[in-house]
Amino acid sequence: YHQALKTLPISFQSIPSDCKSAYHLFVIGLLETAPITLSSLFTQMREQGIGVNKHYIPVYLHPYYQKLGFQEGLCPQAENYYKRSISIPLFPTLAEEQQNAVISTLHEIIK
Repeated sequence: YHQALKTLPISFQSIPSDCKSAYHLFVIGLLETAPITLSSLFTQMREQGIGVNKHYIPVYLHPYYQKLGFQEGLCPQAENYYKRSISIPLFPTLAEEQQNAVISTLHEIIK
């Protein structure tokens, strides 16, 4: 994914050079310069049968905490991450052709 998507206006999770990742998720972040919204990207990927997902809503934005009085704006960095990030398919049995479909669809949609 890193190599094939590096020309798109997205960011990747950062792994320090002296560390390794288990990559249980592959999260991409849509940059502000992208010509599409995250909502549109999410919808279009799903329409193409590609299982993208949202993760890590800031805890205080869940309805339970909202009822307790927590409000948006408490942690702007966490909220920004949530608003611009999705995970793309990554699992042990992901075939090369499936990965290529994810890559080509991202290129088609984001352009």
